[in-house]
Order: sequence, then structure tokens, then C-alpha cells
Amino acid sequence: MTVRILVFLSILAVSIPPAAGQSADPPGGCDGARAAKHFDRMDANRDGRVTEDEMMQVRLTLVQRADTNGDGVLSADEFSAAGQGRQGDRAERRFVRLDADNDGAVTMAEIFAVRLAFLRRVDADGDGAMTLTELQAAGPCRGVPRVQ
Repeated sequence: MTVRILVFLSILAVSIPPAAGQSADPPGGCDGARAAKHFDRMDANRDGRVTEDEMMQVRLTLVQRADTNGDGVLSADEFSAAGQGRQGDRAERRFVRLDADNDGAVTMAEIFAVRLAFLRRVDADGDGAMTLTELQAAGPCRGVPRVQ
């Protein structure tokens, strides 16, 4: 059950749209404060590496908050409400993209698949964890939530 929740949170965190007026991704990479703050939030043991477990754990609270009916999945309405209605079309596209089986709900397994693919894409040395340097070098900040 914990793994399902963690997966769900991961997808939710990636899919919540940014607030209007925030700056665009930096060209050519995910550098600066956005990447560093996101990385610091995930690196629970402060060893300079973010593992799959750390990546999933940081999202648990987000999913629990968004899953208002407690069924372990996010409906389109829960997903939209979690994003506070920001950039409606973009949020809808993200939800559709996350809902791999097109059943109208985003499950933990669907979230887990997206986050694992993100980690593997960023993990340049293939050691199963990402560093801030790898995150910054990975390209545009797709998959990295905007931070305040």
C-alpha cells in the first residue's frame, strides 16, 4: 500500500501545473534554484543522491491531500483540484498522459512508471540514483515541479 501511495504522489507532483506567471524552463538544462530546491526536498538522507525510494517518499503527503475520497487513486476532479485550477488545458493533458489505461483515474502504478522513467532518464551513470549534476544536465525541467 505504501508503494502505491508513493507512486501516486510522484505522478501527482509531476503533473500539478505551475502557477501562472512563473518563469519558463531554462534553455538547455534544468539548472538554478528550481532544480536545487526540488533535489533538496527529495534527498532525505542528504547524501547528494536521490534514490527511487526517496523520490517516492517525498510525494506521499501530496497524494494523501489530493485523494479526497481515500480510494488510493486520483480522479480527474481530484487531480484538477490539487492543481487549484491552474492552466486547465495543460493539467488535463497531463492527467490524460498519466492515465495510461484510460480508465479516468491515475493509480499508484501509473505514477510509479512515470517517476521511474524520469529517474532512469536523468541517472546518467546508471547507478540507480540521481545527483543534482545529473538533474541539471538532463535537459529541460520536464518532470521537475516549479518551486516558490
